[in-house]
Amino acid sequence: MGTRNNRYRRRRRRYSQLTNFLLRVRDKLICLLVVLTLGMSMYHAREVYTIAEFDGVSIQEAVLSYAERKKMTKTAFCGPDKSYPANDAKHVRAGFQRLSQHGKKYPKAVTLRIYNCLKKKAKKFKVEHDPTKFAWLTGKKKKIEETVARIEANDKKLREWMLKERGI
Repeated sequence: MGTRNNRYRRRRRRYSQLTNFLLRVRDKLICLLVVLTLGMSMYHAREVYTIAEFDGVSIQEAVLSYAERKKMTKTAFCGPDKSYPANDAKHVRAGFQRLSQHGKKYPKAVTLRIYNCLKKKAKKFKVEHDPTKFAWLTGKKKKIEETVARIEANDKKLREWMLKERGI
């Protein structure tokens, strides 16, 4: 009884691996077909497939985003090689998030240039961001006294609110 179940599980695992492989091949073929019908080169096909794989979108959506990226001017981007798009408020917010997540992977000069560009675009689109997330980059570290004072002020506000809620 146990060996029959194991055989069944192994067969299911093999089928799921084969299915995943076929889906990847299908996606690559669709990507190749779409890119060739649009008259792009094989290099662009790899870029489109990478965008689709990384962002988790369909190939058609990735081709559209790739075409949109090609149309955008170089000044609409803050990073090297047309990375960190900042053409609207949504992309600026996303740029700050990505930079806080992955900024330490780049050299400090590149990260600082991206950060300064995003700050200018944030001012233009009236987007607020938390500069404390980038203290490691700008070198402006908070003093312990400032942090303690801020925490005490928040505690005082919380105590006042609790007393007010209880009616004391």
